[in-house]
Amino acid sequence: MAVDKAHANIKRGECVGVVYWSTAFQEWRIHDGVLKSPATISNGLKPPKSITIIHYTVHQSGKNKGDLNRDECFHITNPLYVLRTPTDFTKAVTCPKISGTKIPKGKCVVVKIKVNDKAHPSGRDAKNGRLLCPVGNPNKPKTVWINHWVLFGNIKNPAVKPKYRLVSTGYKNTTFVKALTPNNKKKCP
Repeated sequence: MAVDKAHANIKRGECVGVVYWSTAFQEWRIHDGVLKSPATISNGLKPPKSITIIHYTVHQSGKNKGDLNRDECFHITNPLYVLRTPTDFTKAVTCPKISGTKIPKGKCVVVKIKVNDKAHPSGRDAKNGRLLCPVGNPNKPKTVWINHWVLFGNIKNPAVKPKYRLVSTGYKNTTFVKALTPNNKKKCP
């Protein structure tokens, strides 16, 4: 397979989406985050056997219910693809007007949002991706636009490689947004 320039020479600290087979869920999954290791992936469509990303979730139970959970060492073995997340919109969007920029466009971020479904008993979820519009106040953001990767088609058959696409999503129900910065001092097992 030739190297796709869009997914070539991905460096530590870049925003990525990682496609992998989950034995726990018996389906193809994709997680967005920041590449932590290895230092470089020469071809994201033929990645190494083991990678680590920084990825956020929300605690759904316990004493920290509703709080963000930073996984500095989200380890994925045998990824199918590691996809670089670009900064271009996938559709026509006008960024909200803000006064002062705390988080500039292009940063890898986590967006904490309000949700109302059984899968999220805390009423909150986290979306990881690349920021498309600058954010003024991260504690009271207006609509937050990010690029992130999604899977579609048959995701239940491990013998069939899933299809993926980049989507630009505006989250109006955002309660908090934070830039993802690697902790270079923390070593992963």
